[in-house]
Amino acid sequence: MCKILTNSQRKTFFKCPKKWHFENVICRRPIDENAALAFGTAFHKFLEKWWLGAVSSEGFEALNNAFEQAKLNAMIEAYESVWGSHHIDFSEAQTEVKFSIPIKANVKDSAWNYEGKIDAVVEHEGNAWLVEHKTTSMDIALGSDYWQRLEIDGQIEGYIFGYAKSTGIVPAGVIYDVAKKPQIRPLRQDKDNPETPEEYEARCYETIMKEPDKYLVRQKIYKTADKIAEFEKTLYHSARMIDYAVNNSFFPANADGCKVFGTCPYFDVCSSNAEIADNYRFQDTTPNPELQEA
Repeated sequence: MCKILTNSQRKTFFKCPKKWHFENVICRRPIDENAALAFGTAFHKFLEKWWLGAVSSEGFEALNNAFEQAKLNAMIEAYESVWGSHHIDFSEAQTEVKFSIPIKANVKDSAWNYEGKIDAVVEHEGNAWLVEHKTTSMDIALGSDYWQRLEIDGQIEGYIFGYAKSTGIVPAGVIYDVAKKPQIRPLRQDKDNPETPEEYEARCYETIMKEPDKYLVRQKIYKTADKIAEFEKTLYHSARMIDYAVNNSFFPANADGCKVFGTCPYFDVCSSNAEIADNYRFQDTTPNPELQEA
């Protein structure tokens, strides 16, 4: 059987092998994880259509929370206001572009494929460019830690490697398309005249448009051939390390990863305060859900 390795899997394994085990061997994920990802997924679906030429904000996925929906509407409207005139800068757009590459030098009975799904591929200034969409709450102003981290983020190298190997076309680089969510909250919710979702939407839009360079940023990321070659070696050794962990049933928890950007959803399981079999907290899933069709 050919096993699949993705960027998300690789990051999770190095962050915490035990978390990787829960997600990819036991195949159990938190039930409320879907709610946490719903906002990013909805905005991502808007972007998928936008890069194919759709410019209307109507008809996109709805969220259950009225104020989260208002924030989403504001971000969509602001995105169109800031980037709408730039549609003509890109052509031949494709979205959700998949690749699947055999990992070289597999050991016996351990076949792996490196797989991924690129948000978009476009022609820009006579070259192929990959496009990666991100939503975040972090500071994304140019020069911030967010952009510095990308210097060593293997996801970009991986997508360039995967696309080049699967198509024979070496992209010029990656256009990182990042949207920051406004960190303002609805006003007067405990008063007699609470702010309505419509008012909140208008305030979110105004907040973004007052300083758009802090909320909607695109940056071209380049990687050298040496970096891509180094990533290919990293892929091979990542697969070998995962094989070793699986073959020896050795998945140590990384305590330093428990409280990064909030508490790990498996914290209570690792601390013996919950069971992974608890169907009120966890549900059966499949490995690599990011590769599944929307």
